[in-house]
This record gives sequence, structure tokens and C-alpha cells, in this order.
Amino acid sequence: MSTNEKSKATKTVEHGKKSADEVNGTSSIDFQGKLTSEEKRIKRLCIARESNENNHLLMEAMILQTLANMPKEPAILRARQLGISPLLEPESLMESLNLRILRVGKAKAVLMEIDGDYFLYSMSSAAKTTESGENDWTTLCANVIEEFRPIEIYVASISRLVRSFEHSGKIQSVISKHVDTVFAGNTKLAMRGGDAVSGQLMFAVFTMMAASERNAIVQRLTAGKIAKYNRGEWIGGKGVVPLGYKLDQKTLNLVLDPESYPALKATFELMADPDLSGWQVGQKIGRLGVSTKYTKDNFGDDANVSDYIYSNSFVRNIGIWIPLYLSGEYTSKCPNPFPGVEHIAGMPIHRNIDDFDGPGELHFHYKWGRPDIDPALIFAAVAGREARQTAPKTGGAARAQIAPLSGVRWVAKGFENWIVTSSRTKYFLRSRNLIEDAK
Repeated sequence: MSTNEKSKATKTVEHGKKSADEVNGTSSIDFQGKLTSEEKRIKRLCIARESNENNHLLMEAMILQTLANMPKEPAILRARQLGISPLLEPESLMESLNLRILRVGKAKAVLMEIDGDYFLYSMSSAAKTTESGENDWTTLCANVIEEFRPIEIYVASISRLVRSFEHSGKIQSVISKHVDTVFAGNTKLAMRGGDAVSGQLMFAVFTMMAASERNAIVQRLTAGKIAKYNRGEWIGGKGVVPLGYKLDQKTLNLVLDPESYPALKATFELMADPDLSGWQVGQKIGRLGVSTKYTKDNFGDDANVSDYIYSNSFVRNIGIWIPLYLSGEYTSKCPNPFPGVEHIAGMPIHRNIDDFDGPGELHFHYKWGRPDIDPALIFAAVAGREARQTAPKTGGAARAQIAPLSGVRWVAKGFENWIVTSSRTKYFLRSRNLIEDAK
């Protein structure tokens, strides 16, 4: 791209158009010269979104499902080979791929370009509303569409774009202005041209259906939680069990687990050491044999928390349960999906003074008792965590944050393989037999 062309493209940003990298805190999109302008549009934009921020398997399935409905061209086949890796390890792929990390509030996404086709992947909610009344994913997605003005958009379903009545208008408006055709699975929606009226009407209907479907799902799930709570069961089930506790198979509620106290104590001792990074703490905890249901489901029955692609995520999860470890009590909160009611099956609706007219929250309170751990050690662990979070990363420490090849995965001859790092110079290759696991 010539200097004049670059200046022309940059003017698009200067005159008020929001670029994707503005979302990421910079002033313009480079993408190796593939900036859009008023005269140039990209051909295709593939959008894959999964609301469950922790389920990588669901996200990878969503990516492959979306790509399956796209033309079988080299760029699409390359994207299929990459799978979810651009989202999990974007930093390690930036040198070989035209890729950027985008953020709006709590929504994070990667935007990847292959031979002129663009791919937007995100694990974010399309329904959560911020204090300003916006949805972070909706804002991010709308900014990307407005900047690149794709001729075609491909999604697995309209629900991947929008999941709420409240935020549907922004997406439909930007698509109507800048997109010719939306392919939602096997359905083709013309958003501009002679068939635009019927296409936009169908888009609006599908949006209403997606929002209604989500509301119904949330209501059913919430009703299920209330029923479990009224039976005296832990609403998180076996998938959410903090270290130091276990799920009683008779009551289906959590109880103290003295056998795990040594591992919990060792975890707090490691967390209290400010010289250890969160990643190092996770690795050392893993060597003690500490595991979780998520770890075993994703990496095999013999796996431990050191097998996490980001092992410091286990340390962050421990931090969530600090009030429980100190008091022995825990309250799980969820939004009330039944606006206007004062109680549901005997459970009162809690409202804040600042939002007394809002739908309110349901509070599920449990008293499980606290593990036999010195509170002073727990406070020391909290102090150590805060020291790691606030300490500036400079020099060698800054360079050591991301190790090349960390988290790279591939499947060959019935085995899933992935690379785990212990430093920037030492790697472990782990494998599991997919055929045996299937049996």
C-alpha cells in the first residue's frame, strides 16, 4: 500500500469511524496494509462467539460449525486447521498470522485475516448489560463490522450475533448499513439490494427468536437452581467444587474434605510467596496432584492443574473462594430472570437501593464450615497475590510472561498433543489417547 493510500485509509478513522484497534487502545488498524476505506470493503467476515467463557470445547465446535457453511477455499481450510488456537494463544501466532487482539470492557476477541478473509472469534456474553446500558460484545462486533464493511457475514446462527432484545438494534442497524448478505447456517439473508426488505424482516424475526429462546433457557436454568437449593443441594454441582471441600454423594451438597487440607495449605503457602508468579504457583500445585473436573474432562483422568494452558487460572479461582475459607459461608448470586416478582418458590428477590426498580437478584446462601487453615496464612496468600498483580513487569520479567509455542495443540494418529511450558527455555509435550478415552 502506498503512502497516499495509507493516508486515505487512516482518514476513515480520523473522521469518526471506530476501528477495531481503537477498541484495543491504539489509533488505527494496520493489518499489514489491509485497511478498509470508503472505496474498499472486505469480502467475508466469519463470526464465531460462545457465551461460556471457560468451555474451549464448545468454542472450537462453534468455530468449526461456522466454517463448515463457508466456501471450501484455501483461507477457510487454513482457518479450520487453526481451530481455536488463535483465540487461546494469539500472542504466539502473531508472527505467522495477521492477527489482532480486541477488547471492549470485559469482552475480548481476536480478529484474524487469511488471504483477504477475516475471522472474528470471541468467548463473551451477548446479553450482559453494563452500567452504561451497553453490551460489550455488541459494541465490539458493531465496531468491527462498521470498520471493515464486509460484503458477506457468516455465522452459525443469528444468536451468535445478538442474544438480547435490548442490544439487537445496534447490530441490525450497522449490518443494514454496511453488509450485503448474512449467512446464518444454511439461511441466506439479503440486507441490501432488491431483497433487503424481506431479508431485514427475517433478521429481525430471528433476533426476536434468539432473545426469547435465551430468556426461556435462563428461566428454566434458574428454576432448576431454585429446586436444587430447596432440596438442600449445591447448585454448582460436581463441576464447581473448591479445594478443601467435596461433594457428598448422598446429599449432593458440599462438605469439608480434610484429606485435601495439606494441598490447600501448600497452595496458600505458595501464593503467599510474592517471588513466585501465578503460573509457577499453578505448576507447583499441580505437582502435588491437585486436579479438577475441568482438568480431567479436557486433559484426561491423570491430568492435574499444571496441565492448564494457563495454570495461573487455578490460582485466580482460589481467590474467588477466600471469603468461604475465612468464614465457612458462601453466597452464590444470580440475576432474577422473572421481572416483577417479589419471590420465587419461597425465595425472596434482593434489590439494591440504587436499583430498587430493577429485576433484582437471587441469593443462594450455604454454610459448609471452614477448613482447618490458619486465617493468617490465608491473609498472607491474599497479600502475595495482590503484590504479584500490582508489581510492574520490566526487563526479563516482562519478556518471560509469554512463552513461544505455549498451548499449541494438534491431533495425530489418534492422539491429542499439546505443549506445556515451565519457562521460556523448557517445554513438556503431553499426549492423550483419544481412541481409548472414547471407549
